Amino acid sequence: MEDKRGVILADMMSALDLHACNSGDSPTFVRGQSESHIDVTLVSNTIRGRVADWKVLDSESLSLHKYISFTLKSTLPRRLEIDRKPSGWSTRSLKPELLTASLALTHLPPHDQLQSAELEASTLVTWITQSADKCLKKTRTFTGKQPVHWWSREIGLIRGECNKARRIHQRTRKRLGEDGSRASLERWKELRRSLATAIKSAKERCWSDLIAKVDSDVWGKPYKIIMRKLRRPRPIPGIELPGRLGAIVNGLFPATPPRGNVRIPPTSTGQDLFCSAADVASAAGSLPNNRAPGPDGISNEMIKVAVNASPETFAHAYNRCFVEGCFPTIWKIGSLVLIPKPGKPLDNPAAYRPICLLDGCGKLLEKLVVAKLREHLVGENEISDNQYGFRRGRSTIDALERLKSHVRAATSGHYIHHKLVGMLTLDVRNAFNSAPWEAIVEAARSRSLPPGLLRILEDYLSNRAVLASTPSYRTSFAHNMSCGVPQGSVLGPDLWNLLYDGLLRTRMPEGVELLAFADDVAVLATHKVHFVLEEKLEEAYRSIERWMTEHGLQLAAEKTEAIVFTNKRVRNEISVRCGGFTIESKPSIKYLGVQVDKKLKFTKHAELAADRAAEAAKHLGYLMPNMGGPREKSRRLLTSVTTSRILYAAPFWSDTMSVKGWKKLAAIHRRSQLRVACCYRTVSYEAAAAISGIPPIILLAKERSEIYRGRDKAEARRDLIAKWQVEWDNGANGNGRWTHRLIGGLDKWLSRNYGQVTYHLTQVLSGHGCFGSYLHRFHLLDSDACAQCGYSPDDPEHAIFQCDAWENWRVQTCGELEVEELRADNLIQLMTSTPERWKLIVRLVSRIMVTREIDERRRQHQPR
Repeated sequence: MEDKRGVILADMMSALDLHACNSGDSPTFVRGQSESHIDVTLVSNTIRGRVADWKVLDSESLSLHKYISFTLKSTLPRRLEIDRKPSGWSTRSLKPELLTASLALTHLPPHDQLQSAELEASTLVTWITQSADKCLKKTRTFTGKQPVHWWSREIGLIRGECNKARRIHQRTRKRLGEDGSRASLERWKELRRSLATAIKSAKERCWSDLIAKVDSDVWGKPYKIIMRKLRRPRPIPGIELPGRLGAIVNGLFPATPPRGNVRIPPTSTGQDLFCSAADVASAAGSLPNNRAPGPDGISNEMIKVAVNASPETFAHAYNRCFVEGCFPTIWKIGSLVLIPKPGKPLDNPAAYRPICLLDGCGKLLEKLVVAKLREHLVGENEISDNQYGFRRGRSTIDALERLKSHVRAATSGHYIHHKLVGMLTLDVRNAFNSAPWEAIVEAARSRSLPPGLLRILEDYLSNRAVLASTPSYRTSFAHNMSCGVPQGSVLGPDLWNLLYDGLLRTRMPEGVELLAFADDVAVLATHKVHFVLEEKLEEAYRSIERWMTEHGLQLAAEKTEAIVFTNKRVRNEISVRCGGFTIESKPSIKYLGVQVDKKLKFTKHAELAADRAAEAAKHLGYLMPNMGGPREKSRRLLTSVTTSRILYAAPFWSDTMSVKGWKKLAAIHRRSQLRVACCYRTVSYEAAAAISGIPPIILLAKERSEIYRGRDKAEARRDLIAKWQVEWDNGANGNGRWTHRLIGGLDKWLSRNYGQVTYHLTQVLSGHGCFGSYLHRFHLLDSDACAQCGYSPDDPEHAIFQCDAWENWRVQTCGELEVEELRADNLIQLMTSTPERWKLIVRLVSRIMVTREIDERRRQHQPR
């Protein structure tokens, strides 16, 4: 039987060539005696024959809908298949002394018995592997569903009882009908409520436990959970489809004809590349911890222990590689990890960023090679100053500052002499994976590098491979590489810079300059006339395109973006012809993570940065409730995540940011201050900044700019506090005047090294809390009079310092403080004098505010 909606569903299935998997034996929806098969599982014709064991599960879902289960069989081809399973050792509880002892007891053949660098490298890996097997646990491969952190055995038992009661009720209802099964129905409902209550209580209890752990480990499990850093990578949809993984890998790592280079003859001694045991130990110390290992499963932590145990063993093996000009083959194989890019088709290779996980021992050798390479890239051989990526001491901010200085030079002085600055941002298609090895070697040869270094670089760029596999490991194969520098390697970025340096030294039209950060290239052109500017940019693009073609690279012309930097209101747009596409200039474009606009006002950038920071502030706010939660110091550390997102590249944009942009950033920054100070959300930005001790965002941005330009951090912070104090005293907009009366001097308040701001103390400091004046202001009370003594207005000064209801508590506290009177004018002075006085005053404030809150809650339940 079909109704109107059923006909629509059937038509849709027919149009999309979809098939239903439902068997129709069991209902998927049950409500009382009503049953329905409303939940439908649809599959395409391609995988229709691979779906098996479709069934409706008879388990409690806390919903009227039932769980559906089915199996999707795989029939993937076994092309170049290898037997590969994840391997490695757990290093969470690594004890260096145990591994050191195991290394000492494991046999290591003498060096004279090893005939080649390949054999010595293999022996080195075997030595560490056998030692680790004796004292370390193997990592477990978890393929099932990870249990939620709040699950417990008790909840499992209640769920089992609930499932049992539901099945009893269903059988009773079929046998005795609706009237005869009321008792079993009530029993089932009771257990469902118990299950829901148990789950809710467990979630609340576990969340409280997590928040309590923040103080002991700010960046630990609670932070990772809330920022979604503990979630396992989700499997890529469709990656198990026949041929999908192979097509993606072939697209990312294209095949190129083998080169015909003449090999550099072996050096006689290899002394030009000699490395000492101290060099190896220093390089090993710089290996980062908590990084995924390569195919051999040996982590960086294990390598550090092994190098400390016998640095001479590693030095001999690596010197053997230098002498033979050999980069061992076992260290040229990497495990491929595909990171999806959002918003792109999943079957398109360009939708993925490929990362190669390489063996740590090989990366240590790469570090030594990089050190030797950089020793020779000085003077005439130095990389172009226009390259800011992969270079020590340079960052995106340096590249952005170069852009700003270029624009300022063209638009400074009298407006008659102002020029237009046009910029094209270019995208190189699959840049790092397409870099021809032959071109890289030729670029290295042109630098007059030592023969031994050239030989090992050439060997590094040969016989490389990546291991690709699906999550289920049903398909696992090795893909041979014939070009590209591995993303995830140590040496790859320097080799890329060697290749790209030729582009940056290509002759450009007059008034045109190239700016590069890794593979991102920006073309800057300057001229007074806009159509001449277009011609210069088009000529530069053609020159770049020729160089790319000659060196085996390709520009993605359709991704090119253009912008004109100018203060003019008319004739400030250009149209540039790039590789068959006409690129129209935009009001703003994204460059190196910053949304730059034509007038460098950065309003659009402020909006995007605020959105990104707001997401972090929302998640981190869950860890910082007003009542309880982490201490003030931990809260400040957590909010630094939000501040860092706001202040990215601040030296570039802080000088010219628009007023509208500052307001957007301040609004998000205020959320962090409220969480640190445990404030009501109605507290002003100025008061929240003073109470939390977090300076306004505009002052933080200026401070970061001054530090970037070389100013001492301590001096910059003193200047920030001085400027903040002036703004705080002036109070131009009238906000936070009560807070200013209490916290007049910021320096002493900020420099204290004790005392935590609490929820009740913040109410007094801000004036926003359980006070008659505040509640009346927001129409929560009919009068602003004090409920205890009738005085009007009931503000924080009256509540804490004047109300007769708390006179005995005040007298007692004044005696303990050894003062005659507690006033608004001496409150902070007393609190910041000693830790004991701070505790006494906080105790008094808490007693008064808790009592007032209890009375207020009692009055709220009475009729008004």
